[in-house]
Formats: sequence, C-alpha cells, structure tokens
Amino acid sequence: MVLLLFVGLSAGSLYATRLSYFQIKRIEFTGIQALNEDDLRSKVADSLSGTYLGVIPRTFYLIVNGDDISSMLVSSYPRIKDARVSKTLKGEIKINIRERELFGIICRRPNDAPVTTAAPAVSDQGTAQNCYYVDKNGVAYEEAPYSAGSLITKIETDGDISSLGAQAIDPNTINSMENIEKESENLVGAGIVGYQLFAKVPHELRALTAGGYKLYLNTDDDFQKVFTILKTVLNGEVKDKTENLDYVDLRFGNKVFYKLKTG
Repeated sequence: MVLLLFVGLSAGSLYATRLSYFQIKRIEFTGIQALNEDDLRSKVADSLSGTYLGVIPRTFYLIVNGDDISSMLVSSYPRIKDARVSKTLKGEIKINIRERELFGIICRRPNDAPVTTAAPAVSDQGTAQNCYYVDKNGVAYEEAPYSAGSLITKIETDGDISSLGAQAIDPNTINSMENIEKESENLVGAGIVGYQLFAKVPHELRALTAGGYKLYLNTDDDFQKVFTILKTVLNGEVKDKTENLDYVDLRFGNKVFYKLKTG
C-alpha cells in the first residue's frame, strides 16, 4: 500500500513538471545596447532545451537557475559586464543586461618593436593586429579595428592580452589615466589621445597629448600637482617651443626634463 502510494505521488510529481503552467515560456531582456537580443534569447533558450535526468524539462520553473543563466551569458559574451536574472510566476525569465563601458582600444606592441608615439602597425586591410576594445575596468572584451583619429583613446602595450574577457590593464592604471586626462585638460588645456604601457615597469606610463608631445609619468603620482608643474614649464622656458616639444619627463617631482624634436 505504501509502495503504491509512493509510486502514485512520484508519477503525479513528474506529470506536474510537464504541465504548461509550470514551464518558462518567455525570455525578456532589458538594458541591451550593442548586443543582438535575438542571439541572446537563442542562447538562453538553448540552455533550457532538453530534460534534466532524462525526465524533467529544463524549462520547469523550479529548476531554472538564474545564477547559472547569468554565468553562462557573462562567459559567452565578454561584452556583458553583468546579467541579472529573475523569474515570474507568469512563466517569464527577465534578464537585465549591463554591457561594458568603452574606455579605449588597446593594441599589443611586439617585443622587438621600438617604442614610438606612432599608432600600432596597420595591415593592408586597414586594421591593426591584436587590438581590442577595453572597458573602464581594464577588461578586453572584443576584437577591434585600429581607428585613426583622436575620438577613441589608443593604448599600446608590450604585455600579453591572454583572451577576451581577460584583464588587459590594471584597474588602478585605468583610474590613473582618467585622472591624467582630467588634470591635463583642466590645468594645461591639453587633451590626451593615447598611452604606452610597459610590462617591466608597470608603475610608469607615457601619455600622448593632442599637441603631439609625450608625458612620462608615474601611475601613482598626485596628478594635480604634476600638471601644475607642467603648466609652469609650458608657460615658462618652453613657451615658444611647444610645437617642437618631443617629451616632458615628469617622473621626478620638481625635477623636470624635456626634449625638443630634432631636424
């Protein structure tokens, strides 16, 4: 009798897992900007296809795991920074997507390439090799063409960029870059169009100004102080030589070194 009751309850429970009322029927997205919503919906639908243990539909409300869906989307689409998943009793999955915010384009400089202010090498097809979009957390999330001009910040590095979704720039360095851009614009009126990073000296960088000259900087400096010093130099001994300025070395506090272009 007990066995029959157990079998009956089990059969009834399995039957209930297949009822339409308990299935996920719709997948809704919000927050999408550059990604293709149909691709994302298909990806989630595929993850819910088939059965669990060969018996229970993966669309059964109680076994649909929002954290698993979120992890799957983030790992499959490096552009996604965060995916928040919720279920409703109406058979819906609601997914809010937060895409990565573009900071610039990072390109890897070959180890034997000279360090210059020039852009990364461009192929015959007009795109640079090993270039990626990088977000404000320093994550490389998508392959990128090299874009000429100054609308997008260009970053050149001799370090490795292991894969999409990997950390290409330390977040503290990104924060330093943002402070450099702010103080440069505020104190000397010079926009920053690019950077050079060095794996062997990670606490130093070079910033390329819109005026064509480089700034040698430490990433952990007080940039308000640094650019106040630069302002004094630019308004003083190099005032009439700015167009011929090659670089200004600001790594040593009040001791400033500069070089003019030759020829």
